[in-house]
Amino acid sequence: MTYLRDELWVAGQIQREENGAIGLAFWDGTAWKPLPGGPADGSIYELLLHGDDV
Repeated sequence: MTYLRDELWVAGQIQREENGAIGLAFWDGTAWKPLPGGPADGSIYELLLHGDDV
């Protein structure tokens, strides 16, 4: 888990049916959101930050 731009990013063995998030999702303070580019192909176990990007 990590915080970035006031959002909590979570990686692992997750799958959110209601919004399509797989492997990685973020909490914007109101709801869980999937990746902007679409879901991952599976579980993600590491988050790397590069400046203001995950």
